[in-house]
Amino acid sequence: MNKTILFSGLLFFTLIGCKHRVVVDAPAILRHSPEEVEAILGKPDSTYATETLAGPALAQHFRMYNVEVEYVDNKASYISVKGPHGLPFSEEALEAFNAKALGEPTKSADEKVLRWIKMQAPIEAISFAATHYDSLQNVDNFTVTIIGRK
Repeated sequence: MNKTILFSGLLFFTLIGCKHRVVVDAPAILRHSPEEVEAILGKPDSTYATETLAGPALAQHFRMYNVEVEYVDNKASYISVKGPHGLPFSEEALEAFNAKALGEPTKSADEKVLRWIKMQAPIEAISFAATHYDSLQNVDNFTVTIIGRK
């Protein structure tokens, strides 16, 4: 087995002194080429063209991690994680993305979205958008969007 892939796999599922496993090591992925990201996450399950706020982009979906990475100018610029089960809908979950907030989050009026715009580089912003609630109306599933600095 390729040692790089084995090490990368261990990196994603190793506890690094935090309460939650690392779901996606965003700083290790952002601003890297598709080839460099593949060395970390493995071969994508699908690759396709998409549109971002910055214009046309290449996107790759990694089913094993339920992650989509979008590349602008051949550099990973956006990471979406759908349904990181078991994580709290709070700043505490940032650890699972190896992200560090430098300020407090803003909340949407309906409290369905948390957004941090002051983050440690290479992350520019991160948002959590609620997608499902339990019977007590607590968020039990959400989508995470991570935006890299230009």
